[in-house]
Amino acid sequence: MSILMLLTMLLLELSKMTMGLYHKAEQQQDASREARATLQFIASDLRSAVLLDKNKESLSDLYLNVQTHDPSCGSNLFFLTTLPREKRIKEDLGDLHAVGYFLTPTSNTIKSSCYDLYRFVANSNETMTALTQGTLLSLYQKAYTTDSALCEKLASNILKFQVTPGWYYQGQLTKQPPKIQTDPKRSNIPPSFITISITIISNATAKKALKTREAVTTEVETVVVLKSS
Repeated sequence: MSILMLLTMLLLELSKMTMGLYHKAEQQQDASREARATLQFIASDLRSAVLLDKNKESLSDLYLNVQTHDPSCGSNLFFLTTLPREKRIKEDLGDLHAVGYFLTPTSNTIKSSCYDLYRFVANSNETMTALTQGTLLSLYQKAYTTDSALCEKLASNILKFQVTPGWYYQGQLTKQPPKIQTDPKRSNIPPSFITISITIISNATAKKALKTREAVTTEVETVVVLKSS
């Protein structure tokens, strides 16, 4: 009888462990799907990015702006892009929009450790005004203070959102913009590609981490090749 009870207890414990592993894997898959969907969204905007004005004499001012949010959690990304009609804001007069992806702290998880990732979109009228007046950086900054109508949350429980521009110039890859000695006006050139990585945890893991301070993270990455400028 005691042997039967022991076997029953072992089977129950094995079943419990198996279910725990299954739920853990399921949570990681959910977090991975959320992160991958977010990367696809960002990549779609970047593939239509407008990096600079070719008609300007000086090509040193790029419309792409990567801001360091915090070394521990990564970057914020702002740029101009052209949106198809079905993705535009109502009453837009054109297709050129200022777009941004930025982090804000998640209030219901670990203090200062988790973030929500938001997408900011300014309408074409406001974007063109900022371009004309040279206040594009100020427009990007509105993402942090603007009303929620211009922002949408894409993902929660982000631990890190890393944006790394890269250049391919004269057969070499570099993370620093190359200097073109033959043309002093081109003091800066647009990146050839951007690597974006997201480190995320599931919602269930985030709640558990409040007590245990432990979290199983999921990291996904993509490389977006920018159109030639």
